[in-house]
Amino acid sequence: SLTENAYIASQADAIVTESPLTSVEINIAELLLSKLKESVNKLYFIAYRGANTLKPKWFLVQVEVTDDSTVKDDGVYFVNFFRCHLPDEHKPHDCARYWPDWYEIVWTDSKRVSFDYGKPILVRPNRTPDINNHCRFSDSVCLIDPGVLLVGPFNFFSESS
Repeated sequence: SLTENAYIASQADAIVTESPLTSVEINIAELLLSKLKESVNKLYFIAYRGANTLKPKWFLVQVEVTDDSTVKDDGVYFVNFFRCHLPDEHKPHDCARYWPDWYEIVWTDSKRVSFDYGKPILVRPNRTPDINNHCRFSDSVCLIDPGVLLVGPFNFFSESS
C-alpha cells in the first residue's frame, strides 16, 4: 500500500543519513611520486606548449626523480624531452624510436650564464655530446595537471623482448 511504501522510504532515508559515507581523500601528489619511484624509466607522454607556440603538442619525457625525493605538493617535476628519430617520423607513435632531445647551446652573454637553444642535433641514446656546447631540452612541468599528463609512467622495452 501507499503508506507501507512511504514507511519503507522513510526508513531507507534514516538508514542512509544515520551512517553517512566516509570520504576517501587521495593525495594525487603522493600517488604520483609513488608511481614515479616504482617506475624504472619514469617515462610519460605529456601535452606541452613551448615558447612562442599557440597549441600544445604531445611529447615523450623522462622525469628526474631519485629514491630520496619527497612529495611535491604542486606536482611540478623537472623533465627531459625525447624526440622521434627522424626516419621514424612517418611511423605510428608506438612503433617509432625516440632519442634524447639535444641542442647546441647559443650563449646570450659573454660570461656564459644565459643561453638559448640552438640547432637540434642527433645523438645516439647511449652517447653524450660535449656538455660545454650542448644541452638536453628540459623544463619543469606540472604532472598532476590533467591537461598536461597524458599517459604514464611506463618503461622502455627492447624490440627483441
